[in-house]
Amino acid sequence: MYLKKAGYQHQRLIIRRFNEYLDNGKYSYTYLRVNYECPEPFKKGLEQYLKSLERANLRQCTIDKYRVFTIKLCRDFTKNGIESWDAVDAKALLGAFDRVTSKAQFSACIRKLFAFLVKEGIVKYNYAGIVPHMQYWKRIPSVYNSEEIEAILGSVDRSNEVGKRNYAILLLAARLGMRSSDISFLRFENVDFVKAMIEFKQRKTGVANQLTLLPEIAEALHDYINNARGDSVEPYIFLTCRKSLRKSVLPKLSSGAICRIAAKHFRQSGIDFGDRHHGAHALRASLASGLVAENVP
Repeated sequence: MYLKKAGYQHQRLIIRRFNEYLDNGKYSYTYLRVNYECPEPFKKGLEQYLKSLERANLRQCTIDKYRVFTIKLCRDFTKNGIESWDAVDAKALLGAFDRVTSKAQFSACIRKLFAFLVKEGIVKYNYAGIVPHMQYWKRIPSVYNSEEIEAILGSVDRSNEVGKRNYAILLLAARLGMRSSDISFLRFENVDFVKAMIEFKQRKTGVANQLTLLPEIAEALHDYINNARGDSVEPYIFLTCRKSLRKSVLPKLSSGAICRIAAKHFRQSGIDFGDRHHGAHALRASLASGLVAENVP
């Protein structure tokens, strides 16, 4: 049976937790990523490469992506008998490309890496040109009409604390098109109830954004802050309802949790979403589609 990516990830999560429970009688709620070490002969080149990315003013998350890619590449080289940058040749690079899972990411990252290595004289030849160009598969954004959006919003039970929080979150995504990451990091200082404005720097692009605080959103935020959020000193507006085991406080709601909240209310709404995505990004895409249809610039 074919599983979609989301279904596969969910099955893998269940199996991991079950295995941990069988081994230890308990399981970790989240998966801790492995922090791979770069093989010693490749470390100096990696450090120089990362510094060049910092000088280019790339965002930290982008630099981290290139760092992880390069470390995995160097580990693959070492595993297959390549012990230094000098020993890397066309055969070694094509071998690494054949073994990698994400060939599109390899194709995109390897060119930037080798352009730097050749420029700095770390390697003599730019073998990246022999790696085939691969394109990421891009799915057409999923959109929903106004009746479906209202059904999703109407599925929220606003009589309890969780519902008050979730309703405000869904409104920010559906009415203003805010990304889940921006909702997650929304702070009190970003919201001006007097001027009816929301101002923040977008997490994905780093670009400043200014949005009108619509009356229904302001009302939902007030309802959540005054009647559901509690007296937490956290600067972030949206908090989880589950206390942290380490700090005994209510931590900030993650962007992943916001996506799951949206998916939950898509299902509860009873609408037939078929093969369409049903998460926070679909609300953002639906707003953009509606604005285009109405010729709003």
